[in-house]
Amino acid sequence: MKKSIVFCIVFFIFYSIFNGIQSEGKSFPGDKLNSKQELANQVKPKAASLQLEKDYGKTPLYFIHNEGQVDSKAQYYVKAHNYTLWMITNGLVFDKTRLIKKTGEETEKTPADFKHSKPDKFERNVSRLIFLGSNGEVKIASEEPTEYKVNYFRGNDQSKWYSDIDTSKSVKYESIYNGIDLRVYGIEKQIEYDWIVHPGADPAYIRFKYENVKSIEIDSEGDLVIDTDFGSLIHKKPVSYQIINGEKVSIKADFKKLGDNSYGFTVPEYNTEYAVVIDPLILEYSTYLGGNDEDSGNGIAVDSEGAAYITGNTSSSDFPTLNQYQAYQGGTDVFITKLSSTGNSLIYSTYLGGSADDYGYGIAVDSEDAAYVTGSTSSSDFPTLNQYQAFQGGTDVFVTKLSSTGNSLIYSTCLGGGSWDEGHGIAVDSRGAAYITGNTNSTDFPTVNQYQTDQGNYDIFITKFQWEDPNSAPVAVIDADSFGGVASVTITFNGSSSYDSDGLVVAWRWSFGDGASGTGETIAHEYTSTGTYTVSLQVRDNDGVWSPYVSEQIQVYNENEISCSLSVSPLSIKANSREIAVASVIYYYTPSDGSGTVPVQYDLKPAFTATDGSFSGINQFNPASGVYTDMLTSGNPGTATITSSLAGDDICSVQITYTWPKSPLNLTAEVDENRGLFKGKLFVTLSWSENTSDLYETAGYRVYRSVNGSDWELIAELSAETYTYTDEKLSVKDQYSYAVTKIDTDGDESDKAVINIE
Repeated sequence: MKKSIVFCIVFFIFYSIFNGIQSEGKSFPGDKLNSKQELANQVKPKAASLQLEKDYGKTPLYFIHNEGQVDSKAQYYVKAHNYTLWMITNGLVFDKTRLIKKTGEETEKTPADFKHSKPDKFERNVSRLIFLGSNGEVKIASEEPTEYKVNYFRGNDQSKWYSDIDTSKSVKYESIYNGIDLRVYGIEKQIEYDWIVHPGADPAYIRFKYENVKSIEIDSEGDLVIDTDFGSLIHKKPVSYQIINGEKVSIKADFKKLGDNSYGFTVPEYNTEYAVVIDPLILEYSTYLGGNDEDSGNGIAVDSEGAAYITGNTSSSDFPTLNQYQAYQGGTDVFITKLSSTGNSLIYSTYLGGSADDYGYGIAVDSEDAAYVTGSTSSSDFPTLNQYQAFQGGTDVFVTKLSSTGNSLIYSTCLGGGSWDEGHGIAVDSRGAAYITGNTNSTDFPTVNQYQTDQGNYDIFITKFQWEDPNSAPVAVIDADSFGGVASVTITFNGSSSYDSDGLVVAWRWSFGDGASGTGETIAHEYTSTGTYTVSLQVRDNDGVWSPYVSEQIQVYNENEISCSLSVSPLSIKANSREIAVASVIYYYTPSDGSGTVPVQYDLKPAFTATDGSFSGINQFNPASGVYTDMLTSGNPGTATITSSLAGDDICSVQITYTWPKSPLNLTAEVDENRGLFKGKLFVTLSWSENTSDLYETAGYRVYRSVNGSDWELIAELSAETYTYTDEKLSVKDQYSYAVTKIDTDGDESDKAVINIE
């Protein structure tokens, strides 16, 4: 019978690492994102071979109290590279960012990317869990305070510096409903929340709604699955219980749909004299991984982009593989698998082992996304490279570092003595040093700078490996004067941006995807037939080391397939993704022969302009002969559609959805009247908040005033992060109206948020 492990891979939603001091300015969902990512300086060790060293550490997760360093709506938060969980009075805000390519696809970064590519862009997704009908004055309090403090120093204005900010291991919403508390906490980088229903309270009071998500459903397992643009969040079916006479008694609880995106719980039977704890675990995904025989997952690590790295052992000859280093070797092999951040695809998956049995127990990942694996091997032919030791006999520890692509080794070594040795845990530091621990009963286990000698029987070992590649492989970079065109099209490819960190690039070899190949730093190639081609480049350094291949896509079309195009002015139209206004759009060509609709990407060019949100002017061009009619419909905001009808029944069309900056929210006015003996004056203080769902970065705000119904008069222009304005010495005899608008960094202005003063 097949025995396969079920990987309930908890993709830890929020985690934070503190090294004593962090520097940061105000931020909250909707505030501007930092468009740069810093790399830590890495000091290269002098040694050019694998050596033994020692020393390591670990840091946990903490909740940070807001003392003014971030937006006042958040009272506590947990922050990480890609996630922030904001705790506001009436809910939880899930704020995630990820790196994207110019096409909008999620990407992974290496130090080479940062050094030689253009600055990265970020994509953001903010969703909210709102507590429906909760008490208006909810107290949010920290629990389990820690000794760790956080400092925020930004700029030279010391009034905006914050130091010794408290942290805690959990946060409680007290009396969020009558007789009901909510506790939010982190367990090993994983977020959980407990609803605590005190005696006499009703679990039916609990109602919550998700906002800014694609869909929500309760699946066949009873889990609540929330579909977002960045993948799915899974709230596992609640584990609920009561503590009665000192014993934990499990009770049944289920999610219950109450309305559109609104849910609560059903708890059919419980002892009303005792408190009820409802505990749903938050997962980002959950998946199976395995083959037709026994598979065991023993170690997991997560990189900065949210990809999961798993190791263990398998006896399945059909274990799923992709971009593998090895095929199945027989018996029991180690496996190493890298899953995408959404959990629904493999980045790579490979076997690792020799002719005997091999087991993987621990895995770690470094800043360059290279995986380090340890375990045990009984194979005398276990794959090794740049090794510290050869196989010692019996059972040895192995330590292996894979390349970031998973299909090659950086180093792989055995470690042990003449008896039995097994590696269980591994960690890696910022310099790429590997730290391994496990068990040994070898009296001749290799040691250096040791704390103890062999104590007899089975001992723990702790080993540090520091290794530096004496020659780094070069990196191939493809540039071209274009990446497509009408057949026949000649494209000039340029490999001069390729580089070698410790030498020179001296050779280039190209594959053009149509069966042709060539050599040279710069080379021209003609594509005579339509289709999509993969051009690849590999380069060699002056030490004779070849780089891995890198690839780019080339699209070649028929003349008819590009017989119409859309051109827009980047400064006139804004789409839901900023890139659409500066890079390219997709238009659809439907030939009259009924062969289907073909999507074609085309660069944007200035063509028509917009004034006050309306479009004026159409500039279409078409290289083919015939009669064409153009139609444009628009709204503000809305969707612009251009349709070009070619000769016959051929049609080309494109749609762009565009938006403008959103108005400020929650505009309020506080009026202070100062009446004297002969005359009176008014002081009006306006307050507003930022629209956190806005896509566009805030440059500032404008304040307008209307007196007795007159036209709007601009009375103030304010900087970003300014949310109040006081208008002084006004006549008590007049009626005033005020409006506030947002200005984005392109100078575009939102609609007015208006308030009238009676």
